[in-house]
Amino acid sequence: MAEISSDSMNGKHLAPLSGRRLIFVFILLFAVAGLTIHLSLDSGNKVSDRAEMLVSQLVPELRAISTLQRAMNRRVIELHQYYATVENPEPDSGLTIELEFEQHASELATLGYNKEQLAMLQEMIDGFIASTKAFDQEMQDSRDWDVLRQHLARAQEEADRIDVILRVWLQGIRGRAGNGGAMTLEEVSRLNKMQLGFAAGVAIVAVLVLVAVYARLKDQARLYHQVYEDELTGLPSRKALERDWLRIERQHGQKTYAMMLISIDRFNLVTGIYGHLVGDQMVKTVSDWFVAQVSSTKAELYRFSSSTWAVVVPEDRKLRQALRLASRISDISLSPIYIEQRPFNLSCSIGISYYPDDAVTLESVMRNADAAHREAAVNGGNAYKCYQEEMNRRIEHHMSVENELRHAIEAGELELHYQPKVDTNTGQMTGAEALIRWRHGNDLVMPGEFIPIAEQSALIVSVGNWVLLHACRQWVIWRNNGLPVVPLAVNISAQQFQEVDFPAHVGQVLAETGMPAEYLELEITEEAAAEKPEHVAEIMMGLKSIGVKLALDDFGTGYSSLSYLKTFPLDVLKIDRSFVMRMTESEGDMAIVKMVMSLVKELKLKTVAEGVETQAQREALRNLHCDQLQGFLFDKPLPQHEFESRLRHL
Repeated sequence: MAEISSDSMNGKHLAPLSGRRLIFVFILLFAVAGLTIHLSLDSGNKVSDRAEMLVSQLVPELRAISTLQRAMNRRVIELHQYYATVENPEPDSGLTIELEFEQHASELATLGYNKEQLAMLQEMIDGFIASTKAFDQEMQDSRDWDVLRQHLARAQEEADRIDVILRVWLQGIRGRAGNGGAMTLEEVSRLNKMQLGFAAGVAIVAVLVLVAVYARLKDQARLYHQVYEDELTGLPSRKALERDWLRIERQHGQKTYAMMLISIDRFNLVTGIYGHLVGDQMVKTVSDWFVAQVSSTKAELYRFSSSTWAVVVPEDRKLRQALRLASRISDISLSPIYIEQRPFNLSCSIGISYYPDDAVTLESVMRNADAAHREAAVNGGNAYKCYQEEMNRRIEHHMSVENELRHAIEAGELELHYQPKVDTNTGQMTGAEALIRWRHGNDLVMPGEFIPIAEQSALIVSVGNWVLLHACRQWVIWRNNGLPVVPLAVNISAQQFQEVDFPAHVGQVLAETGMPAEYLELEITEEAAAEKPEHVAEIMMGLKSIGVKLALDDFGTGYSSLSYLKTFPLDVLKIDRSFVMRMTESEGDMAIVKMVMSLVKELKLKTVAEGVETQAQREALRNLHCDQLQGFLFDKPLPQHEFESRLRHL
């Protein structure tokens, strides 16, 4: 999956709101909604109350006052008509003037008017009624027109006074109605503003939620992409393989598939020497190569781990598609691959397992493919192997040996044997090499059976430290017992040698045991020396400062560059037994040994030839001026008591 860094506005995408933040946003939204509803209901109640006041109070007041005004005006008009026509009109309501005015005044009293105001109004009404009655009486008696005019004038005056009061009251009612309407409009406006504010808040929250949902979906897509696609190569990842395999398993074994596991041989050596950036470039380049080989098939390619790929091949056993594809992929070794203009000759180890023939679950298919892959890699790589049942048995044996070896270190089952080194000319023992053995019950387990297993685990460092300590301790015991002593060589594994504090550890062992540093010779393999040459040179200088001797073991097996011999502060070079054993029969091997001897002579190093088994080999090496010989011609590795006997005869 493509890795996406933390989200930013100018980076990749908006960071999604967390679950707690979303909950907080929704709680805030509900709180705002509740407050808005409360304020809206309050404003609505106020509007309703003012409307009710208009309907239940102000309107009846207006109606009562207006009715009283109309009655008063009508009565004034009737008086003028009576005066002008001398005809007394009948009241429209059928009530007497006293009853009509009394009814209107009572209605105002029920509406809550002030008693003093009503008393003053009633006094004026009484005056008006008195004037109208006096007018009516005069019209019926003598009809003195001057008197009638006076009565009519007093009635008009009282009516005008009443009208002024009623107009004032009407103005007050209108003012209250206007204020109520203004306040109602204000409440309605406030209500509208709250509703608009709430709508805006909802819109903002909706936008935030949409952004959060979008970011969350985008983040989920990123995570999905990250999980199911390898960042470096863009290939489907191991998780994608597990996902796709479910579809294969749903077919219930109706089709056959081949699972291939592919790894680059000695990839760790490349990253150790050239760094991880070069390693990443190599992985991408190799991935492109694999894609090109797979593209013409229906196979699916996955990046399984740092330097391992998996290929799922729909298989037809007659066509043997998996084997043909494995052969094409192995062709990567035929020509160099260039990384940063540097050529690399690569090879691959491939393991193949078949579904459902070999196994019926992804886990078991992968385990079988890994067993086949391990079989291809352990035999030197650049090969492909199909799974067979005994492969898992060998792995189980490997695990069993590893566990028992771990116990052997604690239980004291390890012991040392010593193989003499002799002077080429005299045959006199001039040194020895300490070699580990494992006393497992009644059996003596040779290092070839357990050292490779220890090297594939962290046990090799513990085993190597045990050998170093006990070899130095035994040398001191021999010296203290008065036996002649010779320089003692101890093999150092690549993992042990790469330890940062290894020189300090050697110094601590020498100080603890009391062994002189000049009698200790550390043998380092070419493979260990080839990893991180600058670091190796630094460690060697630290060891030389202590005073120990350094030997390069297995020289000529092809790991190291000859330029290292000029860089490293070596004392001894050991010619690998594979060249010594064939040098008298093979001109090529003889040429290699001659070249090494010539080179060592120029560098002024001592030489030791391993694996000497015949007199012809001894004579040839003596003619080449080799310094020391080691092999079955002189002695095999001897148990401690036998080697002590050899020391006594020096």
